Amino acid sequence: MTSTGEATRDTSRTQTAVVLAAATVLSFVVLAALDHDGAGWIIFPILGLATAVTAWRAGGTSPQNMRAFVPLIIGVLAILVFLGWVIADA
Repeated sequence: MTSTGEATRDTSRTQTAVVLAAATVLSFVVLAALDHDGAGWIIFPILGLATAVTAWRAGGTSPQNMRAFVPLIIGVLAILVFLGWVIADA
């Protein structure tokens, strides 16, 4: 691929990571506001994992790419929060 195509793909991944991060935060807020105790919470770590992987693939492991780094942190925090809830309920 050309360097132009590669940059476009990373920009697209970064934008996808930002959208997934927004969806992750929105799902957390909605599920918490509804005080939902059912299986709907499984969407939270799934979105978090998708966000973290997409941000990582976009080059978000470096704070130099802040638009991908922030979604990476949000995705990892979503996974850790969910695991914390699972461990606390066990």
